Amino acid sequence: MGSTKQEIIDEAKRIEKECLQFKIAHSRAANFWEKSHLFIGVPTTIISTLAAAVIISGMPNAMTIAAFMAIFVAAFIAVSTFLNPKDRANSYVMASSKYDILRNKARYLTNIESRLKNDDVLASQLKELVDKHSDLLQNTPAIPRWAMRKATVEYSQSTTLTSEYEGAKVLKFENCAEVYNHIATKISEAEISIDDITWGSRKDYRTKEEQDAYENYLLSINDVCAKGKVKYREISSLTDEHYFKRAIGLVKSKHYSYHLGYYDTSSVNIPLISYIIIDRKEAIFGFYRAPFRSIEDEVYLQINDSLTLQLFIDYFETLWTGSTKIKEGKSVNISSIKSIADKLKIDPNYLSDL
Repeated sequence: MGSTKQEIIDEAKRIEKECLQFKIAHSRAANFWEKSHLFIGVPTTIISTLAAAVIISGMPNAMTIAAFMAIFVAAFIAVSTFLNPKDRANSYVMASSKYDILRNKARYLTNIESRLKNDDVLASQLKELVDKHSDLLQNTPAIPRWAMRKATVEYSQSTTLTSEYEGAKVLKFENCAEVYNHIATKISEAEISIDDITWGSRKDYRTKEEQDAYENYLLSINDVCAKGKVKYREISSLTDEHYFKRAIGLVKSKHYSYHLGYYDTSSVNIPLISYIIIDRKEAIFGFYRAPFRSIEDEVYLQINDSLTLQLFIDYFETLWTGSTKIKEGKSVNISSIKSIADKLKIDPNYLSDL
């Protein structure tokens, strides 16, 4: 993404943020004036009714009491006419709605249009947003300071709650090497379980930095399995000699806590998602494009939102249930290992110590 497009997106996000704050502020001001309308209107109606009842009742000093009531009614009516709370409330409601509409347009430009349109088109759309935003600032009611302060607080709270609900603390990685090193650290820190889906789709596309990080990742797996305290389940397609020996090497090491499930994906020409779940508290994802698309700007994320995690935990459990178990506890499926080795033309001597 070029700097021009990023600047357009940043400006659109700024407008989106301001529109949300102004929307909240106008909404709070509208609530205030709606309550004021009721505060003035309800007593006026009640006192007017009571004044009529007093006159009809014929009670002593009825006319004097009714006269005082009429004064109060006249005062409330004068205040209502001067402040005009109902119209003020309506104007703030309309302003809030307009800012909400503009906010949605800004968000759409940021999230959708920025992926589909070129810089010139985006710049034109951004100019329309800026012009409309300026127009609203000039042609909507002035916001009381107290309403703006309240809106600022509510905006901060709403964005925090939204972030927590939508995946919380989402961590984005800059490159594949950073992902492997991060996963290695997380594996070493695991306390209960690790569920790892490794389809093996990237081996031929690593840089030297990525390969070093990958080796670090492999060492962390062996170390945690050797300790035997963390249940490590891996699902793999064992696509070639490298991935076969990587997984079977752990089987041959007789690490009790290492378990391996297998799927034959040799006839599947679809990019598959790889991810690892640590202690069922966080998941780290890699959506590998190669060899179908350039690996530049691949997306790698870590999430720890419980609802989102549950989806991927359930998917892993489904995969695990349907997989061919190569190793589970002390049980090793030697016949399946030999069958896969024959298909991959692995030297039979490699399996002599199984």
